[in-house]
Amino acid sequence: MKTNIFFAYTVMWIAVSVAVIAGLIITQNANCLWAFLIPGLIKLKTSSEDNDDEEDDNE
Repeated sequence: MKTNIFFAYTVMWIAVSVAVIAGLIITQNANCLWAFLIPGLIKLKTSSEDNDDEEDDNE
């Protein structure tokens, strides 16, 4: 299950990198680099982790 999370993070970082590179080329402005903060603020969870948390709360 963790490989799915790692794959999702990898895809997310690659997509952000492509978008930042395109923004840098198009705008020629370094402010696009701030977009690299967005993936750092995102936490991905699987549904099984959600269920585990709920079970812990019930005990």
